[in-house]
Amino acid sequence: MKRLAIIGAAFALAGCAVLEPAIVLSRGEIGQRAFIDRREFDLNKVFKGMEGLSITGPDVGFQTAAQRLELAWTARPKESPLGIPLSLRVSLSGAPVLNAQKNGIDLADVRIEEVRLPSIPFVNLDTKQVRQSGESLGTLPLLQFQPEELNRDGVVYRATGISLGTFGLRVDLAPK
Repeated sequence: MKRLAIIGAAFALAGCAVLEPAIVLSRGEIGQRAFIDRREFDLNKVFKGMEGLSITGPDVGFQTAAQRLELAWTARPKESPLGIPLSLRVSLSGAPVLNAQKNGIDLADVRIEEVRLPSIPFVNLDTKQVRQSGESLGTLPLLQFQPEELNRDGVVYRATGISLGTFGLRVDLAPK
């Protein structure tokens, strides 16, 4: 009987932890919203002169041990030379942090992780040639929270912390 009471109390405490307000973003949600919500960093401007390329991504990965997000893009020519399916894959990673206004997420300490040609497995481009080894690109704005994410049932919330898990990025909220 005592054991049953302990198990019941454990479930009650776990239930309270679940009720804390939070924003949980999956890989797919981050991929859809990455770099789109912010006006300061527009990838369409970066890729503007590349009409002959088909660009897909970002594919989002979680580096849970390092607490970093990885984003990868693949570029393919719309018409492959000699019928060879060429592509270039570029990935970068950064630590997710709250922005200064606490209304979005930035990537801190952004680094180029990989530049490779997947269709030619024996060729990998050295990221040291792209940037100096270990050099950080700085901080890039990733996404902004939607108004409905910070205003629930008439209560206005502010972001207080970020944690990265296997299944998503969790942003803890507290009433303002």
